[in-house]
Amino acid sequence: MAGTLILHNECEVPNNQEIIFFNELIKSHYFKKKKILNNFKILSPYGLEDDILKYDVKYLSNIYDRYIIKISHELNKIHGTKKSEKYWSIILGKWLRDFTYATFNRYQTIKKGFKEHKIEKIILIEDKKNFFPVIDGTAINYYSNDKLFDAILISNIFKNLNQSYNYKINYLTDKFVEKYHKTKYFEKKSFLHNLLSQFLNTFDFSKESDFLVISSYLKSIEEIKLNFHLNKKFQFFYYPKISYKILKINRQLREKLNFEDKSQDEFEKVLNKIIPIYLPLTVLENYLQIKNFVESKINWPKNPKIIFSSNSFADGGPAQFWIAEKSEYKSKYLLGQHGAGYLEYYDKNFRAELKPVDGFISWGNHIFSEKIKPTFNFTLTNKKKFKKKDKLLFVFKSSGNRIVPYDRFEYGRIIFNQSQNLITNLRNDIKKKLLLRLHSSYKKEIYFEFDEFLKQHDYLEIDKKTNFNKLISLSKLTIYNDYSTGFVYGLNMNLPSLIFLPLGLRFIHDENKKDFIKLIENKMVFTSIDELKTYLNQNWDNIEELWNSKSSKEARRLFIDKYSLPKPSDKIHKLSEFLKKMI
Repeated sequence: MAGTLILHNECEVPNNQEIIFFNELIKSHYFKKKKILNNFKILSPYGLEDDILKYDVKYLSNIYDRYIIKISHELNKIHGTKKSEKYWSIILGKWLRDFTYATFNRYQTIKKGFKEHKIEKIILIEDKKNFFPVIDGTAINYYSNDKLFDAILISNIFKNLNQSYNYKINYLTDKFVEKYHKTKYFEKKSFLHNLLSQFLNTFDFSKESDFLVISSYLKSIEEIKLNFHLNKKFQFFYYPKISYKILKINRQLREKLNFEDKSQDEFEKVLNKIIPIYLPLTVLENYLQIKNFVESKINWPKNPKIIFSSNSFADGGPAQFWIAEKSEYKSKYLLGQHGAGYLEYYDKNFRAELKPVDGFISWGNHIFSEKIKPTFNFTLTNKKKFKKKDKLLFVFKSSGNRIVPYDRFEYGRIIFNQSQNLITNLRNDIKKKLLLRLHSSYKKEIYFEFDEFLKQHDYLEIDKKTNFNKLISLSKLTIYNDYSTGFVYGLNMNLPSLIFLPLGLRFIHDENKKDFIKLIENKMVFTSIDELKTYLNQNWDNIEELWNSKSSKEARRLFIDKYSLPKPSDKIHKLSEFLKKMI
């Protein structure tokens, strides 16, 4: 039976027709408001198989390398500049990665869907008025979970496919988009924020500094101390936020962009057509504004020898333009590690944020690239002592943004369903000690089954706000339902911790798996939910004894040495001396 493919839950389909939902999320929202009268199917999620994960990340890394060249050429032509590929990669690296990853996943889901289903009609959605302008390099991240933005992106992919399938197309236009578009992802900063920004940028103490440290992943007071150690004067680099003048794309300007080439790759042909729509306004319509803003409003060092940051690459605004400009004049740009996975994950060789940097300041000793400069886990704090330690803390992965090549929603569904299974089958006395730490990003109506589970088990204690370090220090044991920074922190601080990996070691790079196998052998990493349930129910009363066994200690020591070296007592001094050697 042929069906109608819908990309958004508000699309109307007659009851006598079969519905084919693009994903499970659309189906859940559709049936939340409507009675289930239609036959329905759901397109299979794409990209979670082991071999596909590895192939796709290499393929998309090559896409990145080719397209940053294309984009650099076109933007230089538009603006009459001669900026390097490194310059544009610092500004656009995160956007290009997020956009190509998200587009690739939707593209492959479409291709797979046509192989598995007979599709007679598709309801596409057009956004001619540009209700979802990509303001800066981070906007794709925020938009990725918006069902309407996603439907428009998928529609744009459909319209630019080379192959001719035998299906009819219905279009929902701007009236539909305007009706259901409720969220804007840009905002005006508060009066207090703007006042503080202006005050901090009136000081002229930083012009001759050799070092700039900003958004370092250190605490604010530690960042001030580090700047003092490096520059021998008090500095706090608080960059102001900009209010962009233009919030809509200029279609005439974007029509001047030309990404066409001789490529026979269908995905690249799709990208060639749609990239002009989705390039951030910061590099086109607002480029002169942000360039002037950086030159006149940001009072940072004039010619720093070293720029060190851990999180600014994800800012998407003035900071990245400033860093890119200084990098053109030989300032070294060093990126600090800002989470677990950079030395361990399957995609570690292809991270977009590492491509333009001059060095990556890592937490551990595992070196796989000449850019990696090992130090220690500079985010670690001093361990605080708490008397009461009886909780079983269950730390949940975030709901996630759909900016990866695989189906992030499906992966999240697996994680939450397996977590639900674990909680249900714990001993009753353990359940009474259970505390769920839901990520701050967790929202209802994404993982419907888990929402319902929490509703039916309202006795479960949930915490989303308490200081995380305090929570794990109060806990007898902490469980993470994915590999995370928190787990590494627990190993460093000698706080009993373990992780459950619902897809096994699929996301771990092949050369790192032996280190995780050692943790599996010592019951700190689990790949089977049944084994984890049995372990907890049988060993809850002697967790600390098992944690402190000789083999467990040795496994942790080896792992920490590679991936999260302990901080020295004088970590700020040591980090400053390390950075000085990088000149």
